[in-house]
Amino acid sequence: KKIRPKFTENDLAKDNGLEWLPKHAPKRAKFQGRDITDARRLVDTYRAWAKQLFPSVPLDELLQRTDKFGHKMFVRGLVENLRDLQRREVRLAKRRARGEVVDEVEEEKNPIDDKK
Repeated sequence: KKIRPKFTENDLAKDNGLEWLPKHAPKRAKFQGRDITDARRLVDTYRAWAKQLFPSVPLDELLQRTDKFGHKMFVRGLVENLRDLQRREVRLAKRRARGEVVDEVEEEKNPIDDKK
């Protein structure tokens, strides 16, 4: 009898865990204004993420487990860090679009909260 590894919240912290979604999902699931096609692409993106994260667990089960883990402080911290990174990227992109020279090291030390 083969023992399957257990899917835990630590698996979500790996590079191919929650961090994979904001890096790869926008490239894979481009929305074109066609509801059915767009929804299919989005589900296919999540299915690809689930398969590379934990191949032995089906998508629906992985999503249920991920939802349960979402209540734990560890996973909440991961999600908050990802959101902070996304906000920082948006801030940097806005500053670059305005023509500002952005020193990313300076930005890390002294983040400016743009609410424009």
